[in-house]
Amino acid sequence: MFSRPFIKPAAVAWLAAVLLAGCSLPFATPSDSQSSDNSAGNQQLEQTQLPLEQLDKQPDLIAVRKNNQLWLVNPSKSQQALLVELKPNQVALGSQLSSTYLISPTKQWLIWYHPITGLWAVNLRDQSLHNPFPSTEWLNRNPYFEFAPNSNTVYFITDQGRVLNSLNLDDNSRVQINVPYPFGNEFRVSPDGQQILFIAGFDQSQSSNQQFMLTDLQGQQPVMFSSGNLHQRYQAGWMPDSQAVVVINNHQLLQHPVSNPQQATVLFSLADNQQSLVKLITWQDRFYLLDNAGYYHVLDAQGAELHRIPTAIASELKSPSFYPWYDNQFLITEVFAQPSRQYLRLWLSDFRGNKQMLIPEFNQIETNQQAIEF
Repeated sequence: MFSRPFIKPAAVAWLAAVLLAGCSLPFATPSDSQSSDNSAGNQQLEQTQLPLEQLDKQPDLIAVRKNNQLWLVNPSKSQQALLVELKPNQVALGSQLSSTYLISPTKQWLIWYHPITGLWAVNLRDQSLHNPFPSTEWLNRNPYFEFAPNSNTVYFITDQGRVLNSLNLDDNSRVQINVPYPFGNEFRVSPDGQQILFIAGFDQSQSSNQQFMLTDLQGQQPVMFSSGNLHQRYQAGWMPDSQAVVVINNHQLLQHPVSNPQQATVLFSLADNQQSLVKLITWQDRFYLLDNAGYYHVLDAQGAELHRIPTAIASELKSPSFYPWYDNQFLITEVFAQPSRQYLRLWLSDFRGNKQMLIPEFNQIETNQQAIEF
């Protein structure tokens, strides 16, 4: 549902070390009531708890962990339902709302990754839990998964960047596709499900332009092109019609047509070329571009700016992260980090900063080590 920020490999490696060192996830730990942060006039939105079969799945769902339980949440309808209880070695270690627990486009499967036990999947229809792929050293360092559009097939890369795996969760069948050239761990499947954009990370200097590669779903007909800067390499995506890819290049969003990707055109540019774009999120045929001055620029598919929202609308929250949502809203997470404990809080906000708290506490982690940024 989200265009997902990359999970920093250092964060996954650190969390794996935490487990191996004997630290734990907080199972049945009471909430920190002193951190409610309602002083700014924000209100907590009462959630209706329903049986899973009664949960409204429109317009969309998210998944969160509360201690040892996985919950499905409909932020737009203020509904939640308990999905499954997990053992400690089944719990995802990330904290990003958009990339820790992924729901398939069909809303039939939920997946996540654990660095010791591997890929996990739960069927949202019968609540059965599956472990379709083991952990690997490569996936521990490069945990990236993406669903194909309108399907229950999930893609991920293994074998040191040489193999793209296509795993059908319905029958657990897996197809291994040879990547023409090892291109790192991250990629983007086109909205029509016919092409893949590979994002490079190997054998490039910090001064070089970012290298990309386009192929079909079988890894055939590779076309390489360069664009942007290496440090912005993950800020890339697809146009809604699958006819071009978009890449951030300093203060511009460039458009590379699939028919001739070397011939880039400017889709959007900041008025001040001394500023830069730092993040790209694609959402519901829109582009959300964050600049280094702290503004989100919301564009339509033609590159016209529809809204400009300052991140200062969440200035009272702790380390806020923004995720586009329906009806000109954001889901916003804030981080509560203590010496031995960390958890997230979830808010629903309009573009003016009018907020309602959805979930006071989720994705808890307990450790005696210092909390880190994800």
